[in-house]
Amino acid sequence: NTYKIKEEYLQEEKTGKEMFRFEIIDDNNLKFISLYDGESIKIVSDSQIGNFILENYEVNKENLLSIATFISLYNDVMNGLSEDFLVRIEEEDIRTIYKLIVKKTENQVNNTKLSFLKSVSMLELIVNEESNLPMELVIYDNSNNMYIDVIYEKFDINPKFEEKLFAN
Repeated sequence: NTYKIKEEYLQEEKTGKEMFRFEIIDDNNLKFISLYDGESIKIVSDSQIGNFILENYEVNKENLLSIATFISLYNDVMNGLSEDFLVRIEEEDIRTIYKLIVKKTENQVNNTKLSFLKSVSMLELIVNEESNLPMELVIYDNSNNMYIDVIYEKFDINPKFEEKLFAN
């Protein structure tokens, strides 16, 4: 299946409160929107799932398969805060490939904070060296087969948008 995803992230300067918005459109043009305002998550869908709100919901960012998650995990490893990954960096033509290879330790597998890693062997972020913008995020399953391939068609850094975009 192919999905178009528009991912938006906002962190309030004063409070540090984080908000996420994921808009997903599938092959059949069915739309699914997930809004997190720092306290609750709202799901809006064109499909049979309908709409619902989860109150007092805390998002575990490490389980969001997004570029923000990759960067957070990579920074944790580079700053000595995590031993769950090996880091490899490869340069090819005009791109740099940052690889996070999952260490399958008993502690890591049982760590609910990183529960999605039970089925993942590696994450790759491919960055254009000239623009320094991400081109692709690839996630591999435990058999080292491509599991998820996110191709970035457009990537804006620090865009200006209204907080109401994230309102539940």
